[in-house]
Amino acid sequence: MVWAHERAPVPGTGREHTQPRPGRLAGLAALQRSAGNRAVSGLLAQPPPVQRQHPPRGDVPAPGPALDAESERALSAAGLLITDEDRQLLARGFPQGLAVGAAQPVILGMRFGDRFDGARVTRFEIRPRAATPAQPGVQAFFFQPDAKGRAVLLSSIGGGGSILFDAGSGNSFSATAPSVQRLVQSVGAFTRAQATVPERVVVSHADADHYNAVRALLTDARFSATAVEVTVQQLRTAEGGAWKVSSLTVQPGQQLIEINVGGTTGGVHIQRRVIGNMELTTYRSVAAHDALTRPGAGFNRNASSPVVVVHDMVSGERMVFTADADGHQFTEIVNSIGADAFRRMLGGPGRNLRLMEVPHHFGEQAGADNTAGFLRMLELAYESGGDALRLVAQTTQSFSQTSRQARSRTFNFLNTAGLSPEAIGGDPSPPGQAQATRATGGRLERVTVNMAGLQLAAQEIQRGNTSLRNAYGGLAEIADLRAAAESLRAAYGASAAPGSLTASVTATETSLNTLETDLRASTARYWTELHAAATAAGGVNSSANLTQATAALAQINTQVQAQRAALARERSNLEGHQRGMNLYQRMHLNAVQMMAAVEAENVNELFRCRAVHTELIRNARGVLGTAVVDEHVRTAITAVRAEWTPELERATAEGSARLARRAMSAELRSVLVESLARQMQLNQLAESAMHGVRQAYRPDGTVYTPVRTRVGGAVLLGLEVVRIGLDAADTYRRASEARSARTAASRHMGVATWNWWMTRGVDPVLALVKRSAWSGWNRVPITDQSLVQQAARSDQRPSGVPEFDMVVVTAFAGSDLRRLLVRMIAELTTLADWHAFNSSLPGGPAFKRFDNGWGIRAWKDDNTDYAYFRVDDLEAGLSARLDQLHQHLEAGQQHRIDEALLAAGPRQVRTAKDTAVFGSDREVLVYDAAGRLRAIDFDDTRPRLLHRGRSEYPANARGPLEVVAAADLPTYRRLSQFFWVERTGRKSWDRSGNIDDELAIASNGEGRGYVRPGELVTLDGPDPYEEARRRSGGNP
Repeated sequence: MVWAHERAPVPGTGREHTQPRPGRLAGLAALQRSAGNRAVSGLLAQPPPVQRQHPPRGDVPAPGPALDAESERALSAAGLLITDEDRQLLARGFPQGLAVGAAQPVILGMRFGDRFDGARVTRFEIRPRAATPAQPGVQAFFFQPDAKGRAVLLSSIGGGGSILFDAGSGNSFSATAPSVQRLVQSVGAFTRAQATVPERVVVSHADADHYNAVRALLTDARFSATAVEVTVQQLRTAEGGAWKVSSLTVQPGQQLIEINVGGTTGGVHIQRRVIGNMELTTYRSVAAHDALTRPGAGFNRNASSPVVVVHDMVSGERMVFTADADGHQFTEIVNSIGADAFRRMLGGPGRNLRLMEVPHHFGEQAGADNTAGFLRMLELAYESGGDALRLVAQTTQSFSQTSRQARSRTFNFLNTAGLSPEAIGGDPSPPGQAQATRATGGRLERVTVNMAGLQLAAQEIQRGNTSLRNAYGGLAEIADLRAAAESLRAAYGASAAPGSLTASVTATETSLNTLETDLRASTARYWTELHAAATAAGGVNSSANLTQATAALAQINTQVQAQRAALARERSNLEGHQRGMNLYQRMHLNAVQMMAAVEAENVNELFRCRAVHTELIRNARGVLGTAVVDEHVRTAITAVRAEWTPELERATAEGSARLARRAMSAELRSVLVESLARQMQLNQLAESAMHGVRQAYRPDGTVYTPVRTRVGGAVLLGLEVVRIGLDAADTYRRASEARSARTAASRHMGVATWNWWMTRGVDPVLALVKRSAWSGWNRVPITDQSLVQQAARSDQRPSGVPEFDMVVVTAFAGSDLRRLLVRMIAELTTLADWHAFNSSLPGGPAFKRFDNGWGIRAWKDDNTDYAYFRVDDLEAGLSARLDQLHQHLEAGQQHRIDEALLAAGPRQVRTAKDTAVFGSDREVLVYDAAGRLRAIDFDDTRPRLLHRGRSEYPANARGPLEVVAAADLPTYRRLSQFFWVERTGRKSWDRSGNIDDELAIASNGEGRGYVRPGELVTLDGPDPYEEARRRSGGNP
């Protein structure tokens, strides 16, 4: 929050100023200073244009990141001029950008007897800017060779790795051929500023128009670390001399990566890798590669081309690259992994396929097998991309469209059939410039750069609107409406809605099913006619008679037009249902949609559902509005709200957890069961060791355990972080059992940490470490994960495993963390939920926010301890998603605070009394990590607190103390950084026979604190109750 002086006009000038008037205000400043009110006196004496509510103390903060342009515009529009120091603090506090609230007048002052002196200032609230939808994280540059060829550069947006698919232009084997040199210059220009130099060049097959520029590129000093990837079978083919003709060699320091394509004949070889923001899945034909090296076998080089599915891990969009693949290769892929699995790989459930490269530069797909496979792939592509799909290929007009070669080309076939292909070819830019077609998702644009890579022009290529695209767009809309109808029906069932509502939505579902069945029948007929025409022509070429196919397309167009009115009607029906649903039916609907998003791992949809949930919870208080109803109705609604809201959130979290357990592999479940059993055993060993073997007796002869050697087995049995607020260190050091206690505790901590991750669906990488008397911990030299897991969960050390003291977590799979993020979005509602989840990892928080993003806790050998590693290094974009999650959690926490304020009633908020003689001291008491009470000084800021009662005997402290809870987010943020101590309910006797309580420490996620008696005073100024009431729509 930022404070600024209200600007008053200077008399006679019409200008504005922010300087205080002399005389009276100067005297007021002196009085404020003498009273120890430094903030107000400084404000009145020499006010800066803008002053923070929390002025800095001590050293100037280190420079931080800059505010983005939109944040700067928001500050400027509000008339705020801030210092560079404030700008850096705002940039650190709002890494995702900020928004400025409306100006509000505030009076700052002090009362002296009957006199009140004050100054009027203007208050501005600074809050995080609303998150924007995920933007594409991958871009593809299709270079435009002057001759037939292929070169596609895939690059991560915003930095990160890139990869080049082929580099060829024309059929010359000379590295100095004009078309080759032109391509080399273009690739060089675009890798200077538009994209990074590729870490790898993947050569699809041994045709000159796919690799004759590779040699020249590799001699560029900037490509000195670029590797070349080909398959072993391609290098050893009978025509391997073709590689030598083009002198395909690598330079010193470069690598030649040979991929050995093996497997079942008729199957596919699958290769997966992650480069920057993209995950690439490559499919290669085993049969085609086997034929390359089999003596006397006929072979087709084109059939050895890889088919690559590129998954943009930031946006979830997909692209498919096919080089010169034959149609039957798609049949092999579908037969190997299944049509549904391949459709999911293409992004089918979310219709995320944005671009498909048509094979062989729009060359012919000859023969029945190639025709069937190619057309089946096109159909799968449209099913997976809907109306957003674009079909492209690098080609030349003479190759793809001229009448002389028309019979052997597919461009005219696809164009006539209404599939709207897009040819990329021919660089029209003048000398000193280069042009390429850039694809970001489904957006295509021609980009022109100079030789330094600076962009000179960009022209978007508009997408053609065809009947087939409209049909698949209609199917996508029907699918969305059906999902909405199914969610409505499920919500009605869950909330025991009247039967008429269920019958109505069922009728809507029936109508939508009929529309979808009819439209799918028409598209199926179209593909059947297309296949028949291609089969009759001997392949996919321009000689095919497409009369029946175009007739089927015309029927589709007629049907789409006719269905628009019906779709509009059904959409209105569903919107009417949604508007007419009561609030908790909508909440059930949103929960069902959230579960569907969890199952589909749709992060954007989860964030949308989470925002809707927060808004619905906030609106629940105003469900009756201003309607005149009996008091018993309002009482009933209030009771329902208090019962259903937490019940629904609990059911949503449990549903998410069940989905995660269902998705967990059988092997991981088996390991987890054994590991949990081992942890229970270690619990008992740890407690026994910590208690010691010596028994102590009370005067009556019964056995008791001294309090300073007892740690509490019930606490250790939990998977949450629990620290015992008892000073047992001296006893442990002196006890002869200290070593066994430390060993048992370490092994328990290691297995508990492993179990914590596994119970949340994460299978981490483990290592074994041994305690050293000189250097802390040393890693045991064993890397076999199955053996490490066996050692961690076994009573006896397995054969081949050296001695060790603890198992540690060293790394994580990015995909596991992505799935965990999905669960967190679904299961966590408030910052309190986050603290309970995050701090429950044994040893320390699982995630921690730093200036450069989020970190995750894992073992670091250099430190011989746990440390934090950047999550974006494990899963690109995860840090931004965690920031986005925290925006939603803050909104949920604000609602929870508002609920407490409204329940307390007007004028119930208190603050800590200023007890300083000079300056300001406003103290609230919390606990540190060791369970010791410590005071937080809020200084000039008045913490907003709700009184929760009095504790006569607070844990680990002398009472009585007033129990309070945060009544606004700034106060909550301060208090929740610390800990809270509670009694576990267990008791022990010490050596003197005194009974002591067993204590447990947890994160202060509820934002609690203590205030000393007499220091909890009424809060002056605006009542936070009224602010909460406004946020809830004016409803008490």
